[in-house]
Amino acid sequence: MIDLPSDLDLQRERIHLFLVDMDSYFPQADDLGSLLNETEMNRAERFVFDVDRRRFIVARAWLRRLLASYLAISPQFVKLSYNVYGKPFAENENGLSFNLSHSGHLALFAVCRDAEIGVDIEQVKPEIATLEIAQKFFAPKEVQLLKGVPTERRSELFFDCWTQKEAYIKAKGMGLSLDLHSFAVNFQDDDPRLLFSDHHPDDVEKFTIFKLSVPHPFKAAVASSIKSGAKDRYRRLCYLEAS
Repeated sequence: MIDLPSDLDLQRERIHLFLVDMDSYFPQADDLGSLLNETEMNRAERFVFDVDRRRFIVARAWLRRLLASYLAISPQFVKLSYNVYGKPFAENENGLSFNLSHSGHLALFAVCRDAEIGVDIEQVKPEIATLEIAQKFFAPKEVQLLKGVPTERRSELFFDCWTQKEAYIKAKGMGLSLDLHSFAVNFQDDDPRLLFSDHHPDDVEKFTIFKLSVPHPFKAAVASSIKSGAKDRYRRLCYLEAS
């Protein structure tokens, strides 16, 4: 089963990150299904392919076990709901904020207190990383930046931009109701951040975006409203589990 402390300690202004290889839990998938509620199991059974069903079960079981550790309750008693845009939250959250993302065999979870949080992980697929797709989903400033990089680096930076934009809109909890062209992220160097946000200009100062180190060929990012200075911002990230 999932081995976590029963009472994870999360200080304010800190982000805990968990990177999970879902496929490594496949032998336990049936047992982990006991942590899910009826609605979640019904969703699991609707998947056509068994690999997708098992990954869904593992990801939801991990989420329930993780939140239960912070809330000091049984995983079955974690009550999950969704806002009007589909972002999940725990009804019995006690100031706890979380977000999750998965791509391929990896799932990424982020947890913090009293702050907005969003996370995204994507498997790099060069066939998607085209300027045509960038022009459809990225802000003009981001497309301009992408055009200026060498072709051999374009796929990597395309997904740096993609994950940072996704992390931000997930932190905002507004889904794709937030126009992807209305804001831009700086994805070219080691200081990822918002360059501008037309509808939420204060977010340039409010949100910090972190580029995460994850296994090749994946890219990942987390965005949060936790305040941090440039010198110590990376100390606010804590990987507690990587499998």
